[in-house]
Amino acid sequence: YLQSINYDGSGVTAANIVEKLFDFYLNVRMKGRGTATKLLMSYKHWGSCMISQQIEKGAYKVVNDPKRAEFGWTEMTIASTKTGESLDIVALQEMDNDVIFAIDPKTMKIASNGGIVKHKSPDGNMYYVVRDATAGYSYIVDMVFRGDLILNKPTGNGVMFGISY
Repeated sequence: YLQSINYDGSGVTAANIVEKLFDFYLNVRMKGRGTATKLLMSYKHWGSCMISQQIEKGAYKVVNDPKRAEFGWTEMTIASTKTGESLDIVALQEMDNDVIFAIDPKTMKIASNGGIVKHKSPDGNMYYVVRDATAGYSYIVDMVFRGDLILNKPTGNGVMFGISY
């Protein structure tokens, strides 16, 4: 209960990645009883999913076209034509190529004491003064968020590891 579901991804190739993603999702669903429908991956794997959807028409289809979020990730929804199950595949710039994470947003929440606040300098000011020889004085305000991500049910999430193509 205190660990996400681990799934061996050593058999994943560019040709079978979409099929393996659905196997991964079903494995997490059976073992952890979660609905981890958001799959976080690198752009390399996301590109392989896109290519497989362009080349092969059949078992899987793109339900929602790719959309770019304001925070720098790209997301699209694919579905199985046999079962109707759909997955949101999300490409993140900083993701490693050897893992894919399956997350269920309902299993986590963010807890904070105050949320986003202005950082105070040691002398009590809500800003820092910086002097530049050409521009003069600049007043810099730092915003800080102090909080924790709380996983209520880690087993509702999963990690596919060992991907090496």
